[in-house]
Amino acid sequence: MILAILLLCGYLMPGILVWREGTPWVRIAIAAILAVIGPFGREFQAGADRLGKWMEGRGAICAAWVGIAVAGHFFIQAWHYRTELFVRWQDEYSYLIQARMLAMGRLWMPGIGAGIGEFFDSPFLTVDRVYASIYFPGTAVLLTPGVWLNLPFWVMPAVIASAGAAFFYLLVARIFNPVRGVIAVLMLVSLLQFREVGMMALSEAPFFLAEMVLLWAWVRWWERPEKGWAWLIGAAAGYAAITRPVDAICFAAPVGAAMMWQLLRSRRGSIVPTLAKLVLAALPFLAIQAIQNVGVTGRWDTSAEARYVQRYNPAPLIGFYRIDPANMPRSSNPARQEEMNELLLPGYQEHRLDNFADWARARLARTYEDTLPHPMLALLIPAALLGMGDPRRRVIVASLILFLIFYALNPFYLDHYTVAIICPMICLVFMAWEAVEAAWPNSRPMIGTFMTLLLVMLSVVMRPLDFSKYAEVERIDRALDALSRQTALVMFRFDAADPQAFYVEPVYNISTADPDDALIVRAHDLGEREDRKLYEYYAQRQPGRVVYIHDRGAWRRGEEALSGPLGTVAEMAEK
Repeated sequence: MILAILLLCGYLMPGILVWREGTPWVRIAIAAILAVIGPFGREFQAGADRLGKWMEGRGAICAAWVGIAVAGHFFIQAWHYRTELFVRWQDEYSYLIQARMLAMGRLWMPGIGAGIGEFFDSPFLTVDRVYASIYFPGTAVLLTPGVWLNLPFWVMPAVIASAGAAFFYLLVARIFNPVRGVIAVLMLVSLLQFREVGMMALSEAPFFLAEMVLLWAWVRWWERPEKGWAWLIGAAAGYAAITRPVDAICFAAPVGAAMMWQLLRSRRGSIVPTLAKLVLAALPFLAIQAIQNVGVTGRWDTSAEARYVQRYNPAPLIGFYRIDPANMPRSSNPARQEEMNELLLPGYQEHRLDNFADWARARLARTYEDTLPHPMLALLIPAALLGMGDPRRRVIVASLILFLIFYALNPFYLDHYTVAIICPMICLVFMAWEAVEAAWPNSRPMIGTFMTLLLVMLSVVMRPLDFSKYAEVERIDRALDALSRQTALVMFRFDAADPQAFYVEPVYNISTADPDDALIVRAHDLGEREDRKLYEYYAQRQPGRVVYIHDRGAWRRGEEALSGPLGTVAEMAEK
């Protein structure tokens, strides 16, 4: 059933999507359900119970089918958006460059020549000491097979997200029941943020997979501590720590506390062996992070991201600060400076304690919108407090609370960050569902039928992906693809008059680990006097490269953006 529903939703997506925007759809759904549960409620619930019992002994098979169904949904979605599917976020470029390096067995490349790095200085890259991504390497580790196999960039994220959905099913089926596991996956796939990160080279899908493996392995350990689940818990926590470390703390800390509590209560002699398994399983991942830290920053305890934030952000990413625009960091790269002025500065200025009520209310509304098929389901959350008797549920809720506390201290709370808490939010809905059934046990068939149909009907109505803000990326890629296969150097001229310009950064060379190896090298145009340094650099190494200028403001003025060829780098260096 889940396979048919997910594939049907994917195939009919353009027609289904519009339903969600109108509130009459929700009213119609509720009215239809109420009309059904009277005559058919008991039979429906009895059938659901029989299906659940049949699925109980077939967990691995059902999870495999769930993963296949979700993967099929992603591939159908890719087919629908095939003309619009392109790398568009700055984070994606950074991760893909990092994956290119890992495919060669490297975590960084040698630094670009003196005075040349600023031509490649784009967000989330470091170009001075070495050339590398600033991000933790966990995401790139899972993207690397796609590089080896020369797959489209979105295939590995889709596979990773589908695997995460399969483990999500196993977790919910274990804590609640298999039928609710199926419903939970439907709710998951209905969410715009999950479907987006499942098609993008971002850290959210890999972390979601690690999070689900961690929680599922802990639940199995909680049931049978003598088994080897501690090894899997340690490995999942270690991988999560080198993917999204703050999010990893939010989930690993409650799991660790619950394990210690259980060991102290009933298995004191197992504390040291269990801790040894956890640490040894996590150690290889932590070693990778330490090696990257030393190579990029020169210190094992300082990450590239921490160094980057210290250099380019006006303040740390934890805490409340009053930022003076006059003291903002300065960059010779106009694109980077625009990003700092238009993105970072407003984020810090809004995130103040005296403005707490406004931004906290907005973040809470965003959380409901991004983690539930419909925000009205948040009305059930208070009832979920009555269903927290199970320690497994308390650990999941504790993870949610820690996450919200950590990100309340962060000046930035982007929509895709909420993917990490989709599991706890959906579990809260099921906990509320059980609490209501416990309060009115005689009405369980009617309540179960109503909730099942409501959640399924809300989940099949999905919002479309939106690529419009990043149309410039597609235009740039198309313009460069039109160049004949020649070694070229394209200098991108920033358009300060475009208020949306800082959202798009075209200067990433994702086809190779080293920019010099790219067929078409992308670089910033820093003005004629500065550009000569780059021409001289390539004149000594690749004198036949042909120079083009790409004016990012030309399309807005109705002009041709790409101009050239202006000559080879050797000729430009002599002018």
